[in-house]
Amino acid sequence: VRLVGSEMCIRDSKIYFYNEKTGEYIGERVAQRNPRGTVGGADEFLMPRYATKICPPVAGTHETAVFDGTGWRLEPDYRGCVYWDKITRERREIAALGSEPESTWTDMEPLDAAAVWSGNGWEVPLEELRRRKIDEIRACADAAADQLKRSYSQAEFETWARQEAGARALRADMDDAGPDAEFVRSMAVVRGVPVAVMVEKILAAVARAVVPGAKIVGMQQRLEDLALAAASADELAEIVWLEIDF
Repeated sequence: VRLVGSEMCIRDSKIYFYNEKTGEYIGERVAQRNPRGTVGGADEFLMPRYATKICPPVAGTHETAVFDGTGWRLEPDYRGCVYWDKITRERREIAALGSEPESTWTDMEPLDAAAVWSGNGWEVPLEELRRRKIDEIRACADAAADQLKRSYSQAEFETWARQEAGARALRADMDDAGPDAEFVRSMAVVRGVPVAVMVEKILAAVARAVVPGAKIVGMQQRLEDLALAAASADELAEIVWLEIDF
């Protein structure tokens, strides 16, 4: 509260209104002369309720002039201002005249739920950013793997390991009678090609899939290594997934 008695003045031609509950200044107008005449030869002005002839001081930023019955004082006025607690991130809105923001509040909104106050602003801890970057890398790897899978039907993909095992078994011994070899023989019969041809087709498809699969895994591991070694948020931001040609 700032007292302003030395700044008070009286202007007979104006009156100043204040709120009946809070005393805060709400406006002014030219006073109305008393229609009954003058007093001692001087004009007399009507004085409504909740008004004074004492002119209020000029309020600064976040200040409001308040009349206390005898004079004006300047009160802090942060009503409607929103702040956030630097420790809890809790939103605080000032509703009362005279209330001021606490030293542990800031008018900077934390835009990230994991942000903590660093002294100059909100920052997401490096370890949280690192975790997010690794999650992002793995999501990109999963997306690339899904794209690779779209080159094959679900049935092909689900029997991939069995096809490869059977083809390798038959390449080593065309008389192999194991379940995986029998699976490949059945495929050859339905497809209408010799078993030896079916074996080579399967192994050729395996070879084609190995390279893009290796690229995906290699890219994921390289980027995760970079994320683990990053010493700043800027270094983490520079780590991006590169498109892989299949």
